[in-house]
Amino acid sequence: MGGMAKDKILELSKGFRGRRGNCVNIARRAVEKALQYAYRDRRVKKRELRSSWILAVNAGGREHGVKYSEFIWGLNAQNITLNRKVLSEIAQTEPYSFKVVAGLAQKGVEQMKKAQEEYAKSHPRPISPILLLKQRADADLVAITAAKAEKARAAKLAEEQ
Repeated sequence: MGGMAKDKILELSKGFRGRRGNCVNIARRAVEKALQYAYRDRRVKKRELRSSWILAVNAGGREHGVKYSEFIWGLNAQNITLNRKVLSEIAQTEPYSFKVVAGLAQKGVEQMKKAQEEYAKSHPRPISPILLLKQRADADLVAITAAKAEKARAAKLAEEQ
């Protein structure tokens, strides 16, 4: 392993319990593990903070009848570029301001849904060849069944006469 000086190791292991704090070989392993945890947890901290911001924004949005995903989608549609940290602070400290932001997000969601419906009308989804063949086969089956029914009806009428 890479070498830190004994003094640096013992300085970093200050406060560790037992021989982990004053025996250099044991302290070195403890310090390396502690540094690994510190490196990992600096990233975990960011993850957890973002998660807590999202929870706060979701709770605030649902008070005004908007799901989190729709809230963010609506804000993007309205070109409002507030990050999640700021949105969570607004949701927690300024409910009236957040109500206005939620209203804008709701309006953006409605605009986006309307635009999607218009796009879907003007751009029909292409039919896959397999689905097309299945539809044709179903239509042929219906035609064959109708023809058989017609023949049976004609034969029945012929018998009656």
